[in-house]
Amino acid sequence: MPRAATPPYLYSLPSVYLAVPGTTILVQQHNDPLQDIATTLNTATPIQYGGTSATTVAGAQAALGITPTDRFSYPTATGTGNAIVVTNTSPLLALATGATASFTASAGNTTAVTINVDGLGAKAGRKIVAGADVALTAGDLLNADKYGWVYSAAANAAAGAWILATSNTTQRNAPNGTAALPAFSFDADQATGIYRIGANNIGVGVNGAKVLDVGTTGLGVTGTASTTDTISNTNAGVGFVGLRTTSTEAAAAAGPIIEDYRNSASPAIADVLGQELHTGQNSTPAKVTYAKEETVILSPTAGSEAATHDHYAMVAGVLTRVMSIGPNVDLAAVGQIKFPEVVNLSSNRTTLDQYAEVATATCTVTAGVGTITTASATSHYTITGNMLFFDVDCVITTNGTGATSVILSLPVSPTNNATAIGSGRAGAFNILQGQIFAGDAHVYVLTATNTYPGASGNSFNISGFYRIS
Repeated sequence: MPRAATPPYLYSLPSVYLAVPGTTILVQQHNDPLQDIATTLNTATPIQYGGTSATTVAGAQAALGITPTDRFSYPTATGTGNAIVVTNTSPLLALATGATASFTASAGNTTAVTINVDGLGAKAGRKIVAGADVALTAGDLLNADKYGWVYSAAANAAAGAWILATSNTTQRNAPNGTAALPAFSFDADQATGIYRIGANNIGVGVNGAKVLDVGTTGLGVTGTASTTDTISNTNAGVGFVGLRTTSTEAAAAAGPIIEDYRNSASPAIADVLGQELHTGQNSTPAKVTYAKEETVILSPTAGSEAATHDHYAMVAGVLTRVMSIGPNVDLAAVGQIKFPEVVNLSSNRTTLDQYAEVATATCTVTAGVGTITTASATSHYTITGNMLFFDVDCVITTNGTGATSVILSLPVSPTNNATAIGSGRAGAFNILQGQIFAGDAHVYVLTATNTYPGASGNSFNISGFYRIS
């Protein structure tokens, strides 16, 4: 009879198995045990008797709880990053060419490595470079990354080694390639990919032509660069240039050209086409726009388009429009034109070289003959181009010995002879005249009848204009 069909699967000899010396051997004594032996040998042996309870490999693995891919489940390595120990649930029994192993690195390597799988001995870990196995170098293995290996008895000068086969970080060395045939490309598009231009310099080729050039000095783009988001450049250096465009055009044509294009399907009056903001920190500190420029559509009608280019500046804490350039130049409510203190004169008659408004100017009062005891004068003037317009209010409190003419100083020396007119009152109304001489910064005041206009208690006003340099 075979083993019992239920645990503990015991085998019992047939009752007639025992032969007695000197007696005839019965058929049951001979046949039954032999049949039991044949049945046992042809039936799966229970696990507790050294069998697997199965007649197939898959059945044996299932009965023994062995996962077929046990040695490919990337157990976490022990040891160190350079001396790696791998222990599998289903251990490898021997090192032979073609044997496989895997592990999850518990540390990165800093030099060549050895790998001891299931206590079979430390063997070098190697990688294939240019068709030959070479030692791993620092950084080839990274902590927590997964690696698969194949054993080769011929590797490492026949000393045997584990050859790196798969990795989620395996570094691959590649030829330089070209823009037309990049080192890293795609099966469906081998003329597009990444290649090495030179030392510390890589390129991206598309359709066989370079479109990106990346080096230690930055990124170069061939063609049009487009983005749907913000391009940001940050640098703490003094004089940092955040944007530079260079044209090598030798002709008179414009270049380089920077275009801000608002591609609107429905342009309308008051659309702002673009802004350039000039921002910085205030004392809070907080980011503040101190100035901006923008272009605003006045008319989008084809054939009669119009726009203004508006300039804004921070005025008393408020970003204010100070000038618009369009069909007219508009200085807005707070706008003013300031001319330089040192005049740069032009020979062009249509050029306004300077303009100055002065509320008051120092004016001295003297007499052509004698001395005026007490007098005061207030002078006002405006300069437009090379023309000075002035007016003077004068009061003679005590005339003293003053006679012939009253002499008033002018703010700027004239370049031509000129005449001024005025009026005065000293008991009676008088018409006055003033003589101005080139190179002499004074006006000589007389009455219309060429008499002395001064007297104690007399007051008068005189105004005129003359050319200046």
